[in-house]
Amino acid sequence: MKLKTDKIRLIDKLKPEYSAIFEKSNLEFPELVARIIYCFEETEFVSDIPFGIWIDIKFFTNVYSPFDLFTDNI
Repeated sequence: MKLKTDKIRLIDKLKPEYSAIFEKSNLEFPELVARIIYCFEETEFVSDIPFGIWIDIKFFTNVYSPFDLFTDNI
């Protein structure tokens, strides 16, 4: 019997202020934002974000570390 475990994805931990940035940026850069959001939906750990996606994230958010984008209380 296989147990189903619900993974907490990065999209679930994304801070609201960054979610708003991506929503606004989606109007001008829909393909880039779609790649980022897809990554967040499929990824469980910040350390698993591909470098190319991180460069795109930094373009929109200007954060120093990807860990700053997410809450750690989940």
